[in-house]
Amino acid sequence: NITVYRDIQMFLLMHQQEIAEGMPVSITYAHEDGNRRTETILPAYAEDTGSYRMGLVFSGSYQPVTGAGELLRYSAYNVEFCIRSTVSSLELLFTGRVHKDDVMGPVRMVAVMDDTVETASQYGLWSMAMSLMNLTLLISASLGAMNLLPIPALDGGQLLFILIEMICRRPLPREWIGRINMAGMLFLLGLMFLILFNDISFMLR
Repeated sequence: NITVYRDIQMFLLMHQQEIAEGMPVSITYAHEDGNRRTETILPAYAEDTGSYRMGLVFSGSYQPVTGAGELLRYSAYNVEFCIRSTVSSLELLFTGRVHKDDVMGPVRMVAVMDDTVETASQYGLWSMAMSLMNLTLLISASLGAMNLLPIPALDGGQLLFILIEMICRRPLPREWIGRINMAGMLFLLGLMFLILFNDISFMLR
């Protein structure tokens, strides 16, 4: 069931830090009798991997779609999941539930793509192409979601200006918009520098 699969993915994403630390997590689900139930799950420590496991195992296999409608439905699901993952990751970042090493910039993204190509190439050209397309989808959807954040110099910031003008019934002074956009651009450049520095420091360890 695609809905159940999506909900489990989002649950694991939202609680990945607690799972990694072996902390108990609660999950609410709809039982067969129609009632909603809440259970507490305690991750088990695995000696062979030196990490905690939830007892949930995913196995993937390629299955041909039956038509264009099903293809579009699964494609929309993948885009939705990438966007929801980006939003959830931002929430985890701003609430301090992820480490700075979990933040990946352009340098580590290139390294991940290189590792993905090297690993997938062992299974053939089709597997490599599919893996690259998956990464391309993730990056594109994430960039689209980030671009809509209400930060000056991004499209989301411009939409915020338009919303303010609609509420105030008059355009904002051009000088104000220019200064705010400049401040937003400096903020983004500073953030990009920090992420780049973090990437390089991580790669040199």
